[in-house]
Amino acid sequence: MTQHQAFLTRPHYRLYTCVNADLQALRQQARGYRQAGYYNIATLWVFRQCWRISGAYDDYIHYLVFRRDLGYPLTALQHQRLQRWPRTLWQKLLWPLRQRHANRLRRRLLNPANTAQKELVQRFQHFLQQHTHAQIVGNSANLLHQDHGNAIDQAPVVVRFNRCFSDATNVSDTGQKTDIWVCAPDFKHPAIVSQWCILTGPDMLGWLPHPPHTLSAQANVLSVPLSVWRKLVSTLGAPPSAGVLVLAWLAQLAPNAPRFVLGFNHTNTGEQYHIADPTHQAVTRHNWTAETQLLRQWQRLNVITVGTKETAN
Repeated sequence: MTQHQAFLTRPHYRLYTCVNADLQALRQQARGYRQAGYYNIATLWVFRQCWRISGAYDDYIHYLVFRRDLGYPLTALQHQRLQRWPRTLWQKLLWPLRQRHANRLRRRLLNPANTAQKELVQRFQHFLQQHTHAQIVGNSANLLHQDHGNAIDQAPVVVRFNRCFSDATNVSDTGQKTDIWVCAPDFKHPAIVSQWCILTGPDMLGWLPHPPHTLSAQANVLSVPLSVWRKLVSTLGAPPSAGVLVLAWLAQLAPNAPRFVLGFNHTNTGEQYHIADPTHQAVTRHNWTAETQLLRQWQRLNVITVGTKETAN
């Protein structure tokens, strides 16, 4: 499969359609497509075909998990099916390791809606709307030697991502103010304490059994709704990067508040890519070509403005 085909790419339906198909090879194909970031209908069909051939509980769970990866919550019928499993404690105790892992995923899929999160999002939306504009600062090495730090810190709201400071960064280039910090669920470095924290991914607070330890010091932790994730996946055919995901959500929450963008550069030329981590390279599972096109479209539509408020004027 060509990397990052369109979301509506149809699968080769004649493959693996008989009962005697190599189920193990099909499962490996499904996992491989997911890990590579092939978030489209063709990959979903492979997961579904594993379940149709085997009829196994764990294949059904992994099919539903990938549906959620695409941004789709459980349907009423799917919810009912999951609630019926496991039927007895004896069956559960006899399950092999693979099915026990599937049962942990089942509990995540059945997580109830977090009502406290809705109230927090309303407060966050009010916070965004009461400020004149926001400065979103990515981690591209194109911030080096540009002396944007002072202009960034003058913005009423500053948004940063993951590891944005290190011994390799200079305050004159990056600034130091952070009002909103966006964090990946597997972030390994010290946290940036800020007024607001966004856990990137498809509603990860509704998915993870426990919030990451990195976020223990954060006061207000938010999770991006599945609907925002789903729209971007359908556009990109791949999981969106944290930058594009958060930009889309901010534009939805506060459409009239201007968003100035710096440090977004998805081209990996072999030179330094990440300003705070000179050894870091672009993650290939994201569709960087389509994201660059989307950013240009947003710029034409005045959804974002490249630069700071001072340089854009």
